[in-house]
Amino acid sequence: MLGKVFQRLVEKSPVAGMVGGSLERVLNPGRLEELLDGVAERQYPRELLVSPVFDLLKQVVCGVRPSLPAAYQASVAAISVSLRSVYNKLNGVDPETAAALGHYRAHAVPPLLTEMGGRGAWVVPGYRAKMLDGNCLAGTEQRRKELGQTAAGALPGKARVVFAPALRMAVTVVPCADGYRQERALVPQGLPQVEAGEVWIADRNFCPRQFRFGLVERGATVILRQHPGLPWEPLGPERPVGRVASGRV
Repeated sequence: MLGKVFQRLVEKSPVAGMVGGSLERVLNPGRLEELLDGVAERQYPRELLVSPVFDLLKQVVCGVRPSLPAAYQASVAAISVSLRSVYNKLNGVDPETAAALGHYRAHAVPPLLTEMGGRGAWVVPGYRAKMLDGNCLAGTEQRRKELGQTAAGALPGKARVVFAPALRMAVTVVPCADGYRQERALVPQGLPQVEAGEVWIADRNFCPRQFRFGLVERGATVILRQHPGLPWEPLGPERPVGRVASGRV
């Protein structure tokens, strides 16, 4: 049905065919344009749609091309705008669009992982584990000449990331343009994604009571490293519950 060329690809390089087919299914142009149209606040399609830009990035991420300019040169016949316009399109992607893309991927990829047997083992038996952490985007090396000798550089942004170990992928990304904002300030935005039967694992920075009680109210469990400023009262004396590789619990 797909033709002789595709059949030869499947026979000689089945992994490449499987990866290519999966990417086409998840990142198909129509779905990307529909997603951008529904969430983008600043961007609009005029001479350049978002799907060709994603196709260029896909070539770089998958190692087909070494850089975005190289991918552009290889596809210049299909793109009727300049390389500067491509970069302007990328620079204009707002945080809401980036978050929506991550959310869409988290729903589109898991069925493929299940079909191909790519899901990992549960970290906590009986629970769907999610790990919460903050990620500071590194400062760019392309800086103004006047600041070239200065070690301290402005941070471009921060993100609150939720990682699902069983899927081996980030399922939620909340970007923030303020690189110096405290991680816990981004926590409340993640409560709507919490589902019953999950266990959330996080560092001590994510200890606000609003977040902890919000998880419990939604039927989830939380495992947090204790913060010195976290008020708590023991319900009873410590008791042994078993052993792990590093010692007694």
